Amino acid sequence: MARITLRQLLDHAAEHDYGVPAFNINNMEQALAIMDAASSLDAPVIIQASRGARSYANDVMLKHMMDDGRLAEDRRQDAGRLGL
Repeated sequence: MARITLRQLLDHAAEHDYGVPAFNINNMEQALAIMDAASSLDAPVIIQASRGARSYANDVMLKHMMDDGRLAEDRRQDAGRLGL
């Protein structure tokens, strides 16, 4: 699952006439569920965090949470391809 800029995503959506959902997350389980659903549909999503979540966890922690979520999703996809 690629990470791109919001501008790239919204420009592509406008050019190809589709919408992109945005989801607020508060924990890793929510991030994994959103990434899993987006991956299974091959659909882009915007994952965002509220001001409260950002002040509680700080931006660095949220970045690592998203990076870990992407790695977990990649591992799940690999397992699925191998029939595990």
